[in-house]
Amino acid sequence: LENILACVKPSQIEHLVLFSSVTGFYGNIGQSDYAIANEILNKSAHLFKQKYPQCHVVAINWGGWDSGMVTPELKKEFARRGIDIIPIEAGTQMLVRELHPVHHNTTQVVIGSPMPTPAAPLDSELRTYRIRRKLTLAANPFLHDHVIAGNPVLPATCAVSWMSDVCEKLYPGYKAFSSTDFRIFKGITFNETLADEYILDLQETSKNLDHHEINFLCKIWSKTPEGKTIYHFSTQVKLLRDIPPAPIYEKLNLIEDNIITTTGKDFYQTGESALFHGLSFQQLERVINITPEKITVECFWQEIDKTKQGQFPAYWINGFTTDLSTHPLWIWLHHYHQEICLPGQQEKYEQFAKTPYNQPFYVSCEVKSKTQTSVIADFFVHDKQGKIYSQLLGGKGIIFPAKLMQPKA
Repeated sequence: LENILACVKPSQIEHLVLFSSVTGFYGNIGQSDYAIANEILNKSAHLFKQKYPQCHVVAINWGGWDSGMVTPELKKEFARRGIDIIPIEAGTQMLVRELHPVHHNTTQVVIGSPMPTPAAPLDSELRTYRIRRKLTLAANPFLHDHVIAGNPVLPATCAVSWMSDVCEKLYPGYKAFSSTDFRIFKGITFNETLADEYILDLQETSKNLDHHEINFLCKIWSKTPEGKTIYHFSTQVKLLRDIPPAPIYEKLNLIEDNIITTTGKDFYQTGESALFHGLSFQQLERVINITPEKITVECFWQEIDKTKQGQFPAYWINGFTTDLSTHPLWIWLHHYHQEICLPGQQEKYEQFAKTPYNQPFYVSCEVKSKTQTSVIADFFVHDKQGKIYSQLLGGKGIIFPAKLMQPKA
């Protein structure tokens, strides 16, 4: 690389694209030399970008492709270890996407499954943590697609993913299986009320060493300029080393009734009662069937750029698809009662597998109760065969006037 760069004027280089490996980023047993070589490429990219910021520099840390060095024997070994390989067409599209000018300042990217991380060893000590985060609208472009009464508002589902992701990072090898008793005290609005910083307090409440389980109490709060404490969200997160197998949704019904014929983007921002969400949280493709007790829909979330996801990237728990999964209740409520609602709390959220993106998934929403001020429902996110990705039980929506969703004059 140094010899090649010595043959040209660096100031004239418009693109420098280096093909590195996930091994350089994550490491791998028995590949220290290979890992070091690829990490040198990564660091070279950062150094070159510092010297020549006008150049589009990127070191792509590739996972294994379904070709080349990935022999049939190696492919079997990857499958045994739970490592996905990259289809040729998908990898090509990813490369083209990384060369787009919007990624000009992204110097290193990892594409592909990471090497499996050994679970962190557990002990019986219960710890507490405090994490501080400064939130800005500029750092989170997706918030322009979640505007209520003229102000960008943090979706409740992103608050859940925030708390869950931080818990996971404390214990590599563990995943957030559930979030219970989620409550919204005062949402985070990106206007003059935005705090200088937000504090996430985590308290380990219990550990089960035999079942590799850790439970946390999580609270997000801030202080006003006068020093008053404002609580925003709270929940209890359970981490597991081994996620249970995905159950089957036994009430699966994908028979179309053609009662609601609206499709795709026509559900969104087309009138007072339409869903207010922008592109980052779309889209509900179609209503398959609807009754006074239940609504079943097909959804499709097209992945948005990581830069747009900002400080709330979609990892194991995806705040964007979770938000999308609650849209059917809005459609049901307006269809039968000409009302709309916003999330208030939930009893339990459980995740068995990642909700897919860039391909269809299905939501079966069972309405449990309805009053003048609230509605409660269970949401089951599943594939076409009924295999459940996640389930949100006891989700409570607070009923509001439709005019609340309209932009301020």
